[in-house]
Amino acid sequence: MNDSVITALCELVCDTSLGKSDTMSGVSIGEALQSQAAEALAGFTKSEYPPKVVALCARQLLEMFGTSLLSRIDPLRVSALQTLQSSGHYDSHRRNKLTIQWSGDILPKDDGGDVSISYIKDVEPEKLNRALFSNLTDKILWRPSLQKIQAYIGDKQTLSIWEEEFIDADAETFVKKYSPQLNNCYSYLSKGIHSDWVDRPVESYQMSEVKTQIGVALKIITYFSAAISCATLVRKNIDIPTIATYFSCIENEFKDY
Repeated sequence: MNDSVITALCELVCDTSLGKSDTMSGVSIGEALQSQAAEALAGFTKSEYPPKVVALCARQLLEMFGTSLLSRIDPLRVSALQTLQSSGHYDSHRRNKLTIQWSGDILPKDDGGDVSISYIKDVEPEKLNRALFSNLTDKILWRPSLQKIQAYIGDKQTLSIWEEEFIDADAETFVKKYSPQLNNCYSYLSKGIHSDWVDRPVESYQMSEVKTQIGVALKIITYFSAAISCATLVRKNIDIPTIATYFSCIENEFKDY
């Protein structure tokens, strides 16, 4: 994999400026996440690695994706976690309450139910569902930004396979369709980590299926990252033509996975 693909994916996902001056290390949250994402990308393209290791690297990438996007819409939460980790008081031997959880912070444990104006008017702030793919986040962030990038890509004279699928997807139901698919990839790539397979576990991961799941996951990551990169709510926006260029670069690398 060439550096341009890693750059394209990391630029869409990460805000490298976030928190740069606020930590003892002087490394921004975005830079740290970008470095970890690059390591994961490099890991699952190593031909000598067995399927289980490739799956582990791919799952790490999904977690970096979730944390990176969450940091762009809820920087205080992720900045607080980084401040704790850089303070010297972070206990790596126990679960910390600030730790980003795939279930709850990325995929909501429940979708948050009604998000009508009457609900928003009456809800208590601490009860807002702030998960990356909650109904509230979908309504306020994902739908408007998806419509914006879909309109731009849809004006191209020739569309690729990913681009056709992306613009054909209804922005109103996009999160409901693609976030469960992303969760299915995450679940599959987690099986070896959690020792779910007890019947011939060494043979349970097949490289062909691992690569298929990686391809699906990276396609969906690209879709959501392209949308958030032109969202008005996030700190770092990318101009839409550059988003479209990054989109194509990633597809050209992973379309045949």
